[in-house]
Amino acid sequence: VEAGKKYPVARIGAKLPNGLVIKKSAIRSVESSGMLCSETELGLATESQGLLTLSDEATIGTSFKDYLGFDDVVLEIGITPNRGDCLSQWGLAIEIAALFGLSFKPQTHALKSSSKNPLKVTIQSPHCYRYMGAVITGIKVAPSHQVIARRLESLGIRAINNVVDATNYIMLLTGHPLHAFDARTVHDFNIKVQPSTGNEKFITLDGKQRELLADDLLICDDQKYLALAGIMGGENSEVKNDTTDLILEAASFEAVSIRKTAKRLGIISESSYRFERGVAADTLDGAMNQLIALILQMAGGELVGQPIDVYPQPQKRKSIQLTTKRLSDYIGLSWNDSEVSSIFENLGFEVQNVSGGWNVAVPQRRFDLSIEEDLIEEIARFKGLENIESELPRRPMQLVRVSKEEELCRLVKSHLVSKGYSELIHYSFVNEADLKIFGIDTDKLYKLANPLSEELAVMRPTLLVSLIKTYVSNQARHASGARYFELRRVYKGNSETLMLGILVAGNRFDVNWKQIEQEASFFELKGLLFDLLSYGYLKARFTKDNLKPYLHPGQSVNVLLGADQIGEMGILHPGVLNHLEINDSIGYLEIEIPLLVKKWKDKESQTILLSDQPTNSRDLALKAPASLTFGQLESAILKKNIKQLISLSLFDIYEGDKIEKGTKSIALKLIYGDENKTLTDEEVNVMHFKLVGELEKELGVLLR
Repeated sequence: VEAGKKYPVARIGAKLPNGLVIKKSAIRSVESSGMLCSETELGLATESQGLLTLSDEATIGTSFKDYLGFDDVVLEIGITPNRGDCLSQWGLAIEIAALFGLSFKPQTHALKSSSKNPLKVTIQSPHCYRYMGAVITGIKVAPSHQVIARRLESLGIRAINNVVDATNYIMLLTGHPLHAFDARTVHDFNIKVQPSTGNEKFITLDGKQRELLADDLLICDDQKYLALAGIMGGENSEVKNDTTDLILEAASFEAVSIRKTAKRLGIISESSYRFERGVAADTLDGAMNQLIALILQMAGGELVGQPIDVYPQPQKRKSIQLTTKRLSDYIGLSWNDSEVSSIFENLGFEVQNVSGGWNVAVPQRRFDLSIEEDLIEEIARFKGLENIESELPRRPMQLVRVSKEEELCRLVKSHLVSKGYSELIHYSFVNEADLKIFGIDTDKLYKLANPLSEELAVMRPTLLVSLIKTYVSNQARHASGARYFELRRVYKGNSETLMLGILVAGNRFDVNWKQIEQEASFFELKGLLFDLLSYGYLKARFTKDNLKPYLHPGQSVNVLLGADQIGEMGILHPGVLNHLEINDSIGYLEIEIPLLVKKWKDKESQTILLSDQPTNSRDLALKAPASLTFGQLESAILKKNIKQLISLSLFDIYEGDKIEKGTKSIALKLIYGDENKTLTDEEVNVMHFKLVGELEKELGVLLR
């Protein structure tokens, strides 16, 4: 305790934030009727050195919360991204005033200056609309008044010193981000706004080194970079405790340029947050006026000349025409001209009554207003959306004609859901790094210029990556098995295509005493494909040429209808599964829907009488080359067009030590029949062994 200083005291009965209740007590035989407090005890800081010393302006006996301005309410207002003009007290004041039929008029300060402003400002980028600079000399950097510091901290901004706090305080007041440079760090009082040349490095106020690309907007002098425009100042020009002269900045930058740089560098500052949503150029002078006045009040000093103002292409207000008919058609309420004009004028719009409506000049700060419907929305929200009567739209009933593609999609979805598959819907964007895991070349893919994140930076060329990521996520939550499908568009080359992706993994059914494990397999996908194609009276054939790099070379095929490849099917490559740390076998089928629609055959249902003639079956076991597939063998048999061959099916494939190396045994069941007569064994044998002989010549197989 120091004589003559003032401290906060908690009197008897007071309850501190840590739960301590002050009671009358004795300390060293001296009666105590209260306790002097530190910032920690008052809940104002996590650490503090000794008691909290108040300013000399503090009045003894005043309530501490009144002294700090804590006898107030902090309102948390959710501002939508299109209303950057409301990210300030002035912006909200305009809205509130308009609600009460009033106009908002901000305060301005008369500023006295000496001599001439030495600052020279050059704008060398179209992304800077306006730049104002002021010089103040003879200031004293010190901690801010506790009232200012607490107000900033209650709004989520850390108090630093009286100069920096002033820039933040006025930013919250006006919505304009502001910055202060230590004037001694700016060579020859020369300020330039210019783009980076690329491949350069710059250390920002947070001490981090930033990699700059071409077109990143910078504030510079003749020799060095001083700040990332609209985002963050540089470590080399920050205001320090021994700073005595300042250069103040108020500027307006293009929102897209700031957002691109901030997003790429991963910086979210109070400044960039506002510039990304738009900061009006026409009100910079008001913000600069407020900043100069506050710094002179808090840090002393003298304004050198009037602020420099470089505004190469003054921006005009947008002019939008609103008609009474359009207004009535949209919200169905009656209006009079004076009521509409009053609402617009209270919002700071310039209104001119014309025949059949109004011409409205919108302030620059309202970046969200560009068309007639925007003005109608303004009227509706001030009139009260609850006052607009609900009315069903009137329109004639029309027969909705479903395209063949849409009809097929509905059929596919219905079939897969009936089989226990779950439909998933993902973003159309994926991570480029994920695509490379699957061996997919990303050079020719569509890449977003300004993605939401690196996870969503590339337009996906396949549905597989999204489906796999969902599977991995669900597995982490102990979900058993997966039967997923997605019917969405992918993006390849210069086109987008509707694709069907089906992923199977883990057990098909929940395992119990009746149900054995049934892992995902190639044949499950093959059966599912045949089921789907049967609706269109189609039969697929398979090849193994140029398989996708993410598929298992021995358990995957390309799917063809006639000569057209419509997709691919198989088990994922072990290398991909190992990289993703997946232990289950995963099958994947992807079909190009437009090609499937092109081949689809619509036939009316027919009733076919079963033949009353008996059938005759033959088992056929062939020794075949190991490379021969059942599909190739089946295709060769069906090409013979044997009318009496009703069906053929595979019932065994054997490869092992009981057959020659490089060969395998394929066992088929063939069923013969004639709807007009009973075939004799001799007739069946003639057809059967003729078929065997032709297969031996064509495919190099031998009858076992």
